[in-house]
Amino acid sequence: MTYDTPCVVVDAAVMDRNIQRAQTAATAAGVRLRPHVKTHKSTVAARMQLEAGAAGLTCATLSEAVGLSEAGVGGDLFVAVPFYPSPSKLARIDRLLAAGCDLSLAVDNLSVAGLLAIRYPSGGLRLIVEIDSGSHRTGVDPVDALPVAAACGDLFGGVFTHGGHGYPPGMAVAAGADEVRVLADAKNRIEAAGGRVVVVSAGSTPTAAHCVGEPVNEVRPGTYVFGDWQQVSNGSMTLEVVAVSVMATVISAPSADRFVLDCGAKILSKDQPAWVQGYGHLPQMPGAIIERLYDNHAVVSTGGDRPPMVGDQLRVIPNHVCPVINLVDQLLLTTGEVVPVDLRGHLS
Repeated sequence: MTYDTPCVVVDAAVMDRNIQRAQTAATAAGVRLRPHVKTHKSTVAARMQLEAGAAGLTCATLSEAVGLSEAGVGGDLFVAVPFYPSPSKLARIDRLLAAGCDLSLAVDNLSVAGLLAIRYPSGGLRLIVEIDSGSHRTGVDPVDALPVAAACGDLFGGVFTHGGHGYPPGMAVAAGADEVRVLADAKNRIEAAGGRVVVVSAGSTPTAAHCVGEPVNEVRPGTYVFGDWQQVSNGSMTLEVVAVSVMATVISAPSADRFVLDCGAKILSKDQPAWVQGYGHLPQMPGAIIERLYDNHAVVSTGGDRPPMVGDQLRVIPNHVCPVINLVDQLLLTTGEVVPVDLRGHLS
């Protein structure tokens, strides 16, 4: 099939198998699956995950949650990034609660937790305290979990973490163990003081299989639905289960060892993990390296592979799928269906 490039193409059968596989694994481990929608940014994909058995959905922003709710797929949502409760953010919370959403919010700050507890004294909202398990991004140390939980008052619902330090090759098992350890520590401290911890949430795509020990009762992977090259490179996935491709056309071939594709930074993004060479992987030319990106150009070294011809179309596996999806308006499924990326731009 010839595509109007650049575009994002999703193998529908592979995506469906990925959704089913993750749900089966979570069920077998005795934990709830709460997929992260920031990967696909699509209410269609979110509905597929819920129909497969997901207990709810994870969002990165309140506006993602509003978009899901308005599409009728937002019954049980967790916004898993701490935020400052500005008037616009509070207005989104009010909209979600008025719509009957079962809403949980991430907190890691005493004053923010206290403000939310005062504003929403009648409940209808849960606050989940983030614990830092080694990513050193957001979240508190387990020893500091108790005061934040106390500031949440009656809204306190549990603890969560994100094992982002499990992404580099060889780190997933240890990072998953870190998640379990810090969550257990925080839970024990809060319960020793008389608190009730209902939600104990962990997991990323690399660590989801390694963080399901007690007391974890929920996992939140996101990338698993599509896969990407960094997940293949770190051993979390195989190339056969990657469902997403950026289709691109060769627009220039100035030499035998170099050619240019029409998929620049405006669709591939410039995300390049330290353990990945180049800005994406070309399955049809595994020795080739995307060495440079401009807005609309991808400059590729053939790496000894036979160079393509101008007009040839090639499949590129993006390094990091999440920002790629947020750069396009639609996904082209191999079934012929066009799926809108209707949560694109919901960044606040």
